[in-house]
Amino acid sequence: MKSSPLKITILTSGALFLAIWIPILLLVCDPIGWGTSGIITDEHGNPVEGAIVLGKWEGYGGLLNSHIMCFRLASATTDRNGYYEIPSYVDFHGLITGTLRLYVYAPGYVITEDTALGNKTLLKYRGSKEGLFENYERIRYLTQCINEHKPAKLSTHFRYRFIKMMHDELKPLAETKEEKDIVNYLAFDCVSSFFNDDGSKFERKDIPDILRDNP
Repeated sequence: MKSSPLKITILTSGALFLAIWIPILLLVCDPIGWGTSGIITDEHGNPVEGAIVLGKWEGYGGLLNSHIMCFRLASATTDRNGYYEIPSYVDFHGLITGTLRLYVYAPGYVITEDTALGNKTLLKYRGSKEGLFENYERIRYLTQCINEHKPAKLSTHFRYRFIKMMHDELKPLAETKEEKDIVNYLAFDCVSSFFNDDGSKFERKDIPDILRDNP
């Protein structure tokens, strides 16, 4: 039994429609949502447990995609084997190009910051004390990004851990008034992040200690 010319035309038109629009929809709906995973090790190849990995998606947006903006954040903590995973996602931002930038932070190590995905090697920090405090000023803003689509920020629990780790690393080193002010601000940031929402209720036991140690 032969197909009628009308059926053939409909089938051909349908196939052509799908061939054209499916790639376009995939491009628009999932422009820069790829995730990554890998192993974080030290210079000797040993896994680094408890390192914080921050994924920050940056893409061209605004009028005519004219400037780069951050529009999504995700986080992970390495397990005992140094493994982390930043999951992929799908969102309808309509952005066409972009990059996933990774930041890896662990006390005592140099903070890594690049667009290379997968495995990472952390180097021991051998710089000055002043350099550590300067790093704080640079990375403290990584826990949120404001854009034209909607604000993106990390969960309260993750932000608390991120700030608390920096506080515990810098507090024993603080000598000058400026350094002590930074540590006190970190302590305040820990407490305020706790009260922002319900995400860190199980950290409540730490709050009295932070307040006592930072009068």
